Amino acid sequence: MIALLLVLCCGSAQAVEPGPESPTAGESPPGVMEVRVVPPEERAWDALAELDPESRQALVQRLLDEGLIEPPVVDAGWRADRRALVSTVEERLAAGRTALRAGRPDDAIRVLGPVRDDPRVQPFWTEAVDAHVYARRELAGRWFARGVRLTGSERTAALGEAREILVALVRDYPDSVYAEPVLDALERVERALDGTR
Repeated sequence: MIALLLVLCCGSAQAVEPGPESPTAGESPPGVMEVRVVPPEERAWDALAELDPESRQALVQRLLDEGLIEPPVVDAGWRADRRALVSTVEERLAAGRTALRAGRPDDAIRVLGPVRDDPRVQPFWTEAVDAHVYARRELAGRWFARGVRLTGSERTAALGEAREILVALVRDYPDSVYAEPVLDALERVERALDGTR
């Protein structure tokens, strides 16, 4: 099933299919529509998707050279290219901070992860992790809310999705400021799965 992402831009709304830049692409419960405001810099990068790869690369390089745009880019292929260019702690810190300002904690985690022990990076790493954990916990909550209204295998599947998300958060980010609420949510999901809710 294809979920729709409602993108608000220039005061108007349009529906688009979620892409790799959407934090909940392919993960939203059926019937749930995600809404996010797209910053101007992302809209500019989205327009590049229509160009062939060589033209896109030339245009991006020219715009970067002229200082008219600044990374990070939002297209998945360009993200990988940009990460390959980021090598020093300072570059990773700058890219991670930019991703955080743009509301993309997952990108910040990927960029800052290799240097997260550096004292200059630690506060931004913590901010990225906490934002990621919060967003994923909210997604698990939507799956839980949907699951408790269902019956049979649909209920089990929806609650199982919520459980998977929460277990991954407990495993991957035990030091998050949201660790306790995640454990509480996991306990509620487990009780619902056991039928003792």
